[in-house]
Order: sequence, then structure tokens, then C-alpha cells
Amino acid sequence: MILKLMGGEDLPDSDSRKTFLIFAGVTSVDFDRDEDTSRATAYVTFESGDPESYQLDGNAYLMTDDGAFVTAFGCAPVPELLAAEKEWIRKNTARRSRSRSRSRGKPKMVPAAG
Repeated sequence: MILKLMGGEDLPDSDSRKTFLIFAGVTSVDFDRDEDTSRATAYVTFESGDPESYQLDGNAYLMTDDGAFVTAFGCAPVPELLAAEKEWIRKNTARRSRSRSRSRGKPKMVPAAG
């Protein structure tokens, strides 16, 4: 397979001015994202059996040897956005948890009709 790692320039991946690295002879790729830094890494194994790791600055594309698309991996989000997203999740999850815990108290007594 072929792995194409795009550069981090603020350009569309289709722009001919965008830099990239391309690797042939790829047998497997695993992608991972660090929760604290939001940085993404590609762990690549080549036909020779040699493993390598590459920190991603842009998107990654895996293709067959004849260039047919297999899959893509999106580059990690900007750390500031990730921090804001985590804060939003924390606030909204806490709010829902508090409202659920209040409703789990004793059942309310409702007077019988009639």
C-alpha cells in the first residue's frame, strides 16, 4: 500500500503547493491521538518489517499500490479548540448529572383523585 502524509500548511490537500511525504511498501498503519496534546501519530509498518512513527501535521491517506483510495485519517484538532470542547463537555455533563441525581430522590406523593 501507499501512505501519503500531508503537510501542515493552511491549504486544501488538493492544492499543488501543499507539501507531503509519500511512502510505498506499507503493510499496516495505526493512528493514535494524544489526549493531552491532541497531536496525532501514524505508526507505520513496511514490507521489510521495519516499524516507523510519524507525527502528523496534516491529513493522512492510505491507498492501494495502484492509487485507489482505502482510508483517510484527519489531522488532530487545534489544541485550543480541543480544550474548549472538553470544557463544554465537562459543563454539560455535570449539569445533566446534577439534574438526574435530583430526580432520583424519593418518589413524589400525588393525592388520589376523588
